[in-house]
Amino acid sequence: SNIFLGALTFLESKTKSWGRDIWDKKQEEQGSLGVIAGTVETKSFFDKQTIKEFKIIEKMVLPLLKKGAKIVDAGVGPFARFSIEFARRGFSVTGIDISPNVLEMAKKRVYRLGYNIKLFEDDLTNIKYVKRGQDLVFCFGTFGHIPSFLALKTLNEFNRILKNKGYAYI
Repeated sequence: SNIFLGALTFLESKTKSWGRDIWDKKQEEQGSLGVIAGTVETKSFFDKQTIKEFKIIEKMVLPLLKKGAKIVDAGVGPFARFSIEFARRGFSVTGIDISPNVLEMAKKRVYRLGYNIKLFEDDLTNIKYVKRGQDLVFCFGTFGHIPSFLALKTLNEFNRILKNKGYAYI
C-alpha cells in the first residue's frame, strides 16, 4: 500500500547513516579495541578469538568456496582481522564499514601487512559499493549492533549482493 511505501521511504531517509557517528566517536575516544568491545578486552583476547573462530570457518565454510572466491566482510572493523585471514588464504576480499575513522585504521593495518583488500565506507542497510555476485557475506559481531527495525533490510542487502547459491556467515 502507499502508506507502507511512504513509511518505508521515511524510515530509509532517517536511517541512512544509523551508526556512523557512534563508531567514529568510539574510534576517536576508545581506539580500535573500544570499537570492538568497549574497554573490557585486550588485543590478545581478540587475536585468540579470531584464531578460534577461523578454525570453525576453515572446517564449515571454506570447503564450500572455490579458490579466489569473493568475500565481503560486512563490518570489517579497525583491525580487519577476518578480512586479513580470508586474504591470507587466497580469497578476494572486500571489507565495508560505516565509519570512516574505523576504516582508516583498517586501511593502515591492511597496508602495513601487505594485503590486497578493497575497503569501502558503506552502510549495511543500503550497500552501494559491492555488486551482486559475491560468494560469501561474512558478518561477525556486527549484526548485533544493527537496530532490530533494520535487521530485515540488512539481510535483504546481504541477499542482494550474494550470487545465486552464495552463503552468509552471521
